[in-house]
Amino acid sequence: MGFCASHAKLRDSSDPLERDPTNCYPSAHCGGGGIGIRRGFGTLEHHSVMRVQVPFTAVSSGAIMADPTANPSGHDFSHLEDIPSCPPRSASSREGTFYAFHDSAPPDESDFQTAAQRGTHRTGDECERNANSIWSDLEALQKRISQLRRKHPHRYNFVSSGNITNDHGVFKDAADPHCTFWVCGKHSMRDIFTTQVS
Repeated sequence: MGFCASHAKLRDSSDPLERDPTNCYPSAHCGGGGIGIRRGFGTLEHHSVMRVQVPFTAVSSGAIMADPTANPSGHDFSHLEDIPSCPPRSASSREGTFYAFHDSAPPDESDFQTAAQRGTHRTGDECERNANSIWSDLEALQKRISQLRRKHPHRYNFVSSGNITNDHGVFKDAADPHCTFWVCGKHSMRDIFTTQVS
């Protein structure tokens, strides 16, 4: 919208037709896109009028604004807060029956530990080292156990199933029977995998 030279004149004018913005209508004569003011049936005086409505959000002085980097899923992952972007934003919730192996029946404190807790896979991704390995397919897990027991014949003795719901945690985005699973801080693997299947 162009700015008209007669703006100051209109501002100080005593003529109500010049000062009243309700008498304005679009005009191509005002800087190529201004607003003209109709003075009866006579000539156009030029004037620029702009009315802007800006939306805003009122915030209490004691309010805390949401952290845009916070976990959007609503899970409690405060136990992972020292690891940047963990779990990753691409991780998502899933539901269904999943399987996990363990050495003792029932599982004890040494079962269901992450690689970080066991001190293994030190060169791996730190976030994934703090996740648990579970399987969506029992047969695929049993094949994996048979491979692992060649090196560790006294381990991986049992398999338990658990019914995972959205609030239990999130999964790495991958289409594979082996799943990388970050457990929400309000839950534990021992609370989820309670049904021994083998």
